[in-house]
Amino acid sequence: MNTVTAAGGGTALNQTASNAANSIGAGLGGRAIAAGHGYLSAAWVGAGLGAVGLVLAAPAFRLD
Repeated sequence: MNTVTAAGGGTALNQTASNAANSIGAGLGGRAIAAGHGYLSAAWVGAGLGAVGLVLAAPAFRLD
């Protein structure tokens, strides 16, 4: 039976979350460019996603 250890599972989950965030950001930035908003719009999409990430992470920071 394969089991996931605490250290190995956390590392895999962290990498998976990073890959998912990267692909979502690239997809949304590409959609903004394809919609005709220009290349700078991808940076604004990234800034917005970063702000959302900080808001979602704030409760975790408070627990530390």
